[in-house]
Amino acid sequence: MGAQSIENPKCWRAPLDFPGNGKLVGSGDDAYIQASVQDYWRWSWGLDAVGDVKGLSEHPILLTDQDLIDAGLLVEWDQKLWHILHLPDTDLSKRHDPAADLLAELLTQRLLMSRACTGGADLRVQLIGARARNLHKVWEDFDRLGTTPDERTLHIRSIQTEFGACQSQFVNFGPGTQLEHSLFSGEANFSGCNFGERTRLDHSRFISTADFYKAQFGRFTSFEDVVFRASADFELAQFGYETKFNTARFRESVNFKSTRFSGNADFFGCHFLDHAEFNGADFGADAQFVKAQFVDTVFMPNAKLMGGVFDSTKFSKRVDFESTDLSRARFKNIDFKKTKVRWAGSILDDVEFSDVSYEYRNLRQNCRGIKGSATVWGDLLLRRDLQDQDYIDTLDERMKADRPKLHEWRKASGDGPEALTGKLRRIASNVVHWLWSVLSALRGDISPKVLIGMIACAFLAGGLVAAIVDRRFASWFLDPFSIAQSDGIDPLAVLAPLFTGVVLALLLASFVGSWFGKRAVFKLWGALGYGRDWDRVALFALFLIFIFGVIYQFRVDKDVAFAIDIPNCADASQDACSGGHHWFAPWFVAAMGFATLGISDVAVPLTGAGQLLLIANVLFGFMTFGLLLAVLGNRFARRS
Repeated sequence: MGAQSIENPKCWRAPLDFPGNGKLVGSGDDAYIQASVQDYWRWSWGLDAVGDVKGLSEHPILLTDQDLIDAGLLVEWDQKLWHILHLPDTDLSKRHDPAADLLAELLTQRLLMSRACTGGADLRVQLIGARARNLHKVWEDFDRLGTTPDERTLHIRSIQTEFGACQSQFVNFGPGTQLEHSLFSGEANFSGCNFGERTRLDHSRFISTADFYKAQFGRFTSFEDVVFRASADFELAQFGYETKFNTARFRESVNFKSTRFSGNADFFGCHFLDHAEFNGADFGADAQFVKAQFVDTVFMPNAKLMGGVFDSTKFSKRVDFESTDLSRARFKNIDFKKTKVRWAGSILDDVEFSDVSYEYRNLRQNCRGIKGSATVWGDLLLRRDLQDQDYIDTLDERMKADRPKLHEWRKASGDGPEALTGKLRRIASNVVHWLWSVLSALRGDISPKVLIGMIACAFLAGGLVAAIVDRRFASWFLDPFSIAQSDGIDPLAVLAPLFTGVVLALLLASFVGSWFGKRAVFKLWGALGYGRDWDRVALFALFLIFIFGVIYQFRVDKDVAFAIDIPNCADASQDACSGGHHWFAPWFVAAMGFATLGISDVAVPLTGAGQLLLIANVLFGFMTFGLLLAVLGNRFARRS
């Protein structure tokens, strides 16, 4: 290392038998000699001999610059003397280098003699500012060097250290391990490691992947302000009480699947720039995600987040809380408007929602099976919407489960959009299902009484429609022998409307009574916002008015005559105005009929089909405006 600054020495707690003139601090078991980090590396502890001097391990001394130069541990670089531990060209994997081999032996011996700082001398390995490559080679087989568990525990203080590829699987790190302000430029593999309490990796940087798979951490572990530039894996890891990831940055994906926290896990101000997976994680109690930012998808299904706090947390794309235990959780000052949150199966006992904005259309198909929604407090409208959507999603799932079983053309596999051929096959499959339901009635899958009732009702409905539409059929119905008495009348032509009406009535009845009819009604209900969006109902009403207006436009003076005559007086030079109706008259009549404000005053039916058209106009208007009034009342009136 370079020359030590006298004004700002790096202090080290040396043992009482440390040579030199350091100041004695403390008393008893807590006493230690104050020394510098340079003194730590000048100490011959762990060296058997340097030059002609023997027995240095039994009687440690402070080595001079020349002693360290003779041992190859001190070299000149940039016109200064540096310990080879702090040179980037020192590679401990090259054991053929005598100096590197000596440094590795020195580190190994000190590891075996080290212990954690428990108030007295700090005998941890001091790697402050180390830049030598492959330092992990010293301890990668460390568990085989010692004879007792304590001797096989690594006590290390590594601050501002630069690591390359760090392969440290299944290493036991002692309490108070410090890897702060360190740079891991290569892959960092700590899978299966056991970290003692108060382990700190604050302000470190992981350039490549960081692997903490099945690692175990004691209490008060800290990852504050750590940057993970590549993916990080904490799957099946275990953390003690009060683990801190404050202001950590995860630039790529992070995996916390099945990770266990003993409680009070703190993710304050964390940035997750890629998808984050917390599937099945157990956060203990009172996990903190205050001011955390999730730029991509967040997966937390089957996790335990009792008492978790999400205050000013920012979610962007999608959040999955399916079957997550959120009891006593707090959601405050969160914008869910552009985020699709899945609450299905989650436990919401005593959950608070305060200053939370959302779009309830994003709740659709995401709320089935919510537990404890009645105890949600803070935002009562959100509680009501969660309960309503739970009912709707449950009804939807039951309808899907009741779908008739028949050979189905399945959707093409893959996560991409469905191809056009796949859509056509599904449509054809639905038509086949519907026709199959009609044939099922004819095959005898339903009781004879129901079948006879359907046919009787179809004959009545078809006969009524035929009598209204075709006057010849009505005359024949009143006098069946009139056909025989009349010349030039084909009986089949007279009975054709009856057959057509009966077939259409049977098809309509079978469709309405089938699963597909119920599904169609359910889809229409969903398109209208399940009775909660008055604007959708209003747009649906305008659409129907437009459709009826188009029909009137093509059937005017054929089936319907307008009782309004708005003369064309645009040309003031004419003495008399031309007749005819205004171009907007068909839609005016449709709107008047829709509002049931006296359609008979503005339109007169000319045929039976015209009468049915006016009846349909009025009935559709009655039902649609009734639904609109119900939605407005539910939206603006006081709710029970």
